[in-house]
Amino acid sequence: MAKKPSAAELKKQGDELKVKFSEIRKVPHQFAMQIGKEGIVFMADRKKPADALWRTAKKEGGSSKGAKGTCTMNGKVLELECDDPGGVPSGLPRMAKTYFAERMQSIKVVLKGEEDADADQSAGAEDENAAGAAAGAGEAASQPAGESAAAAPAGEEANAAAPAGESDLEALQREYSEIEADVEGAVSSENAALSKKMVGLKRMFEGQLNANPKKARAIFGLLTTTLDEARQAGDIAQAAGGADGGGDTGPDPAAVAARRSQIADLESSVDALLAEFA
Repeated sequence: MAKKPSAAELKKQGDELKVKFSEIRKVPHQFAMQIGKEGIVFMADRKKPADALWRTAKKEGGSSKGAKGTCTMNGKVLELECDDPGGVPSGLPRMAKTYFAERMQSIKVVLKGEEDADADQSAGAEDENAAGAAAGAGEAASQPAGESAAAAPAGEEANAAAPAGESDLEALQREYSEIEADVEGAVSSENAALSKKMVGLKRMFEGQLNANPKKARAIFGLLTTTLDEARQAGDIAQAAGGADGGGDTGPDPAAVAARRSQIADLESSVDALLAEFA
């Protein structure tokens, strides 16, 4: 498995993306965005056809999930006009936004025709990459949701069965109540970095809940994603009702170490995303 990029490598990649985004703002580019085994692979070129970029990205990423086509850029919004809109993984825009944020590029990613405020809210049912992908905390227009490849988040399942007439604020309050015990568990975690992160996210969520529910929804996505990563790392217990009641002796130490490494990567991502709310 490839090593996670170092801070220096992330900075270098971020500088390269900054130059590329500047070029895309001037003239549309062909692009390929692939969900690889190690994360997002993004390639864009003014002259190379999207099919050629896709073949290269697929070879580098090692899977066949993603999108290709033409991209344009307006300010900090990257718009993707995909060759096959129906085949685009629903979590791709959020994952791409996180990928860019990890490289200190605060870029919102939208699909052509889904620029409206509610468009991102439909993108929470699937996450193609469970290894450290944070939910995109978008601008007020987006509604990310943290999840793993194994299952959709509890809050999202609750949305599907939301009582008729329930307001956005009421839905968010209800969904948060369902993960509140896990949030407190993470706050009390022996992993100091995780605890500090969750304290900050919890305070920010509570501060925005009534003042700006849409921004609170974005922070909720970060909370659920961070919880998911923490559970897999063994830093907090599985969600209530999630234990099998058997004689499990606990997570494998090697697996825990690996997942803690991913938590560190997630923390840098969350730091970049939280900066958008400053």
